[in-house]
Amino acid sequence: AGWHEYLCQVCWWRSIKAFAVVRMADSEQVAFAQKLKYSLDAIMDSYSNMLNSSRITGRDCAEREKLQLTAHAAGVVGETQTLLKMITELKLSVLTSNLEDLDTIVDKRNEEFARERCGNVEKVQRIKREVDLALDQLEAHYYSSVYR
Repeated sequence: AGWHEYLCQVCWWRSIKAFAVVRMADSEQVAFAQKLKYSLDAIMDSYSNMLNSSRITGRDCAEREKLQLTAHAAGVVGETQTLLKMITELKLSVLTSNLEDLDTIVDKRNEEFARERCGNVEKVQRIKREVDLALDQLEAHYYSSVYR
């Protein structure tokens, strides 16, 4: 369940990033994407460092482990606050921008996804037919073989 939750969080953050890229001007997009990437990388580094620190064993290391975990937890909190500020900026950007443009963009993306879905279904059906034909040929060759 831990990896599933992690993947859901990553997908959620990627969707925030994608939404932000659509809404902001080019120069703002680059700056926002860089800030977002830095914040997410810092949070992931802090979490992995917390996990690595928790693996330290021994009585001598207990105090050091406690200090490391506190430092990494503070890093997670700080970067999370940065992300919350970025989300607030994104919300303000959306509220002050033209929402009709956003609807148009979302509709276009939905149409693109629908076209891709139809194309993918056709590709899967074609591949299925090719595999069926290849298996039939292989089976016929096997049964007609003298080495059977």
